[in-house]
Amino acid sequence: RRSSAPAPAGSSEPQWTALTYAPNQPVAEMICNMLEDSGVAAYHRRAQGFDVPDFMASGPRIVMVHLTRLEDARAVIEPLDIDDAPE
Repeated sequence: RRSSAPAPAGSSEPQWTALTYAPNQPVAEMICNMLEDSGVAAYHRRAQGFDVPDFMASGPRIVMVHLTRLEDARAVIEPLDIDDAPE
């Protein structure tokens, strides 16, 4: 897993940051697909406290993007009117 923690100085590893929350896996995948169609690399992970395999596709997800593409990603999802916090 990647985190939004800063990469060590001189590291070429991209920094990832949270863009938004999705209520479940299908919505998170839709958002990631929209971002990737717009040229923004993205992935999603289970939100803290919901990292239990028994939840399967339910439970909130955090959509992550490269820190350098955060503004581009916000512009892509802005029309979706997504809440930025889990329920």
